[in-house]
Amino acid sequence: MAGQPSRVFQPTQQGPIGPSTSRKPFTLLYLPGFATPRVTVDVPYVGKRWIHQLADYDKVKGISYWTKSYRTGIEADDADALTRRYEYLDPVYTLPPEGRAYWKQEAEKLAAHA
Repeated sequence: MAGQPSRVFQPTQQGPIGPSTSRKPFTLLYLPGFATPRVTVDVPYVGKRWIHQLADYDKVKGISYWTKSYRTGIEADDADALTRRYEYLDPVYTLPPEGRAYWKQEAEKLAAHA
């Protein structure tokens, strides 16, 4: 078919890590869903998580809430270790106007008490 990329890798073509040394062409496999990129976040005290694993999210304030799926050695006797929610904040400039206004008000409150 004209205009379609070739799905057969010819031995004379440049490979992903250099010239191909194989004598046989191979077919590239396309498995829907398996090559889907995953976005991760490194949540303090929780670790790296896929973005869809969050427990809750406040779109206005830009606060995502996360829980652990494991216990560390120092949390062995902590009954709340797996249900405790940890917050992760989005950058303020990415929030809607009402979210930016909320954080501006919070900053003014802190400045007044300092």
